[in-house]
Amino acid sequence: MNIAIIEDNPVESNRLNDIINNWSKSKKVKNDIFTYSSAEAFLKANKTIPKLSVIFLDIEMSGMSGIELAHNLRNMNYDGEIIIITAFREYVFQGYNVHALNYLLKPAEPVSIGKCLDDVYKKSLSEVYTYHFRSDVISIPFADIICFVSNLHNVDIVTADKTYSEHKSFGEVVNNLPSTFVQVHRSFVVNLAHVYSISKNTIKLSNGTEASIGRSFAKDLSTKFINYSTRLD
Repeated sequence: MNIAIIEDNPVESNRLNDIINNWSKSKKVKNDIFTYSSAEAFLKANKTIPKLSVIFLDIEMSGMSGIELAHNLRNMNYDGEIIIITAFREYVFQGYNVHALNYLLKPAEPVSIGKCLDDVYKKSLSEVYTYHFRSDVISIPFADIICFVSNLHNVDIVTADKTYSEHKSFGEVVNNLPSTFVQVHRSFVVNLAHVYSISKNTIKLSNGTEASIGRSFAKDLSTKFINYSTRLD
């Protein structure tokens, strides 16, 4: 998961960072944490960081307040979670106004933070493919996956940046994918969001990959691609 901490007190920021890392290790969940000492610093870097699952947000900061930043984020269509952390109980109702997941009083207890992270992680599982490699568990957003390819006893998970290989049956993968994924061949499943073009017998994807369309899959592919394209109009 991608997590941001926006806190102007370095002691509190480091403490929160440690709690999140301890939770990640105990749950074996990979995370990347981005820390900022002000709302302005976060907004300046916002375009260069990955999509965030959750933001831990202090309220009382010099310059732009946390509540003001939260309103700005919602106006910018940020749909991830916001967890407000503050020393002031009176801000709790303002947290509701920005649809915060939770409101924690400083110093926030590890158990309370862990429960919040559990909720965020459970929600993220419905939006990501959970890839297992040895003792590691990596969450890959479905939106980033271009296709799944059967490769002997493994399944290749292809993204624009990297291809992951997992020892799993192809059928097990296919049966647990969202509706935006469609099988086009007995060993090939594509993400409709990454389809560049479809000809009579060939499909071309956003990364330039081309695959043959199996005869028995052609009608289902055509129907689902038309429905998907119409939904985006």
